[in-house]
Amino acid sequence: MISYPMIMKPTCRSVQQGLLISLLLLVLALLTILPSPVMAAQTQAKKPNIIFILADDLSYRDLGCYGQKHIQTPNLDRLYNEGMRFTQAYAGACECAPSRCSLMTGLHMGHARVRLNRSVRGQEHLLDEDVTVAEVLKQAGYATGFVGKWGIGLASSEGVPYKQGFDLAFGYYDQHRAHTYYPEYLRRNDKRIELPQNVGFDMDRAYRHAKDDQAHQYDTDGNFIPQGVKN
Repeated sequence: MISYPMIMKPTCRSVQQGLLISLLLLVLALLTILPSPVMAAQTQAKKPNIIFILADDLSYRDLGCYGQKHIQTPNLDRLYNEGMRFTQAYAGACECAPSRCSLMTGLHMGHARVRLNRSVRGQEHLLDEDVTVAEVLKQAGYATGFVGKWGIGLASSEGVPYKQGFDLAFGYYDQHRAHTYYPEYLRRNDKRIELPQNVGFDMDRAYRHAKDDQAHQYDTDGNFIPQGVKN
């Protein structure tokens, strides 16, 4: 006698149960792979704020957090204590503009667009094709801003900061104009902000101090008297 296995026909109820189980497993798998809105918000909130201060002619030992004892720098010391410490970092170049170019693009002087403060063509500038750290940060969802001395793109060039990834730029685009505390104007993105109270200050006197005895004048309290600037 030969026996044959019995083949059970699935009922409508068993089919529904199987579909529900499969659907439940699929949902569980998706929940495991895809982050929830709460998880996504938490991940977004974990992005650190980035404040990078680049200072010309600042020595490693000029700040209190690095051992300086004579001048108090409490706010910078706090940034040091609560932020990231760079104990083996070096500037990309020994001059202002090339150092900024290296910082913005990540390129060393063998490939950087700007390699001197002033070449035979004048002040060099970044090009549209250059990728800056600000552009990379914007792609990661950051709002970006620059304040201070730029020096790698004059107002008439494609190297201005608001064309190189910065939402807001304010300060000196011409690095030569940054050699004084009394500029006749500053720039906010593509706008020129006039400072009429500073008109009259002889900016070049700072470069003639060795030959001009009147280059630097001070009052009885030791405060510098800027020539031509309205008090």
